[in-house]
Amino acid sequence: MKISALALAPALVLIMVTTCTAPVQAKPAASLQKSAVANNAKSCSDFVQNFYNWYVVQMNLKTGPASLDKILTMKPQSFSAELAKQLKADSAASAKVKDEIVGLDFDPILATQSDTNKYVAGAVTTKGATYLVPMFDRTENKIAKEPAVTAELIYSNGNFVFTNFHYQKTDIPVNENLLGRLKTLRDDRAKYDREHKKK
Repeated sequence: MKISALALAPALVLIMVTTCTAPVQAKPAASLQKSAVANNAKSCSDFVQNFYNWYVVQMNLKTGPASLDKILTMKPQSFSAELAKQLKADSAASAKVKDEIVGLDFDPILATQSDTNKYVAGAVTTKGATYLVPMFDRTENKIAKEPAVTAELIYSNGNFVFTNFHYQKTDIPVNENLLGRLKTLRDDRAKYDREHKKK
């Protein structure tokens, strides 16, 4: 029995419509978000590791370690405006007083007063828009069990930016991060100035 082309037309149209309108399997939003966070964390870790690799070299120059002022000049885009402002103010105050310690007396980025050869980034954690990257001191190929410092960053205008550095727990919570220590030093200097102006 012959079947006319006209009789087959509706069936062909139905097959074509069904094929063309078949739903596309989309990735769940939660899966896409998780992937984006993982990619950002990896990029953040790479940024911090590369910065520390560069920074350690600057601290071990034959001509002597680079000053924080020079670091801020060489990598201004790597620090938030507030952190850079406070570091410059602390440096300026220290430069005015040669015979006393009125500012930071340690390397705030490495959290040490001694030489170091290598810092290794640990697992990145996030808190809102903030990234936290623990940095472990590696001496003679042995990585410390506890981080020497934890870098705090945000992603702004296409770049990761350091906003603070966190240190190990102490009896004085305000001293557990760089901005806190800078504020304490700033307040101490202001208090000293007020008291000596009265005399």
